[in-house]
Amino acid sequence: MNKIIVGAFSSALLLSGAAYAAAPSLMGAPASQDRSGVYMGIQLGYANLNYDKSWVKKEMKLPDGTEPNEIGGITDSGFAGRAYLGYGFNQYFGAEVGYVYLPQVKIKDVKYSSVDTFDDTKFNQSIVDLFVKGTYPFDNGFSVYGKAGAGYVHRGNMTTKYSGASTKLKGSDNKTLPALGVGASYNFTKQFYADVAYTRYFKSGDLQAIDLIVAGVGYQFC
Repeated sequence: MNKIIVGAFSSALLLSGAAYAAAPSLMGAPASQDRSGVYMGIQLGYANLNYDKSWVKKEMKLPDGTEPNEIGGITDSGFAGRAYLGYGFNQYFGAEVGYVYLPQVKIKDVKYSSVDTFDDTKFNQSIVDLFVKGTYPFDNGFSVYGKAGAGYVHRGNMTTKYSGASTKLKGSDNKTLPALGVGASYNFTKQFYADVAYTRYFKSGDLQAIDLIVAGVGYQFC
C-alpha cells in the first residue's frame, strides 16, 4: 500500500509538470489562486475500500447461517478517479459536487464445509459526492483546503460463480456516507491549477469506509 501511496503523489508531480509545460503564461509572479466562480477538474489516483475477511464471513453467510470457513483472498484497492464541478463564493469558501470511479471488489475462493466453493465473487461501487470547501490561499500561488460533506455510494449486485454457473448472491445497495477531505493546490495561471487530495468516506452499516488519494488538474472559468 505504501508503494501505491507514493505512486499517487508521484503522479501529482507528473501532472503538475504537464500542467506547467502546457500553461501559456508562467513567468513572473505566481498566478492568483482565487477560486471565485465556476471551476472544474479531474483527479486520478488510488482508492482502498477496506473490505476484509471478517466482513466476508458476516455478509456471505448461507441462508442457514453457515459462515465461510476459508477465504482465498480479497482485492479491494486500486485505480480510482474523480471528476468534479465547483463554485467559489469567494477565495475562501465554495461548494463542490463530484463523481468517483472506484476499483472493483473481488473475493476469491470462498469455501464452506457443506457446499461447493464460490469461485469468483465481485461487485462494483461508485460515489456521487457533495462538499462545502474552505480554502486558505498563500501569496506564492499555493493554497491548502479542507472539505466536509457526504458521498452517496452505490454498491452494485454481488455476483459469484457456483458450480461453474454465475448467480446473484446479494442485491445492490445505496447509502450516504459522511466524508472529510484535505488537499493542496498550485495555480500555474489564473485559469489552470494542479492539486493533490485525500478524502475519507466514513463507514455506514455494512458499507466499509473508503480512502481516496488523488492528484489532478483543474480549470477556473473567468
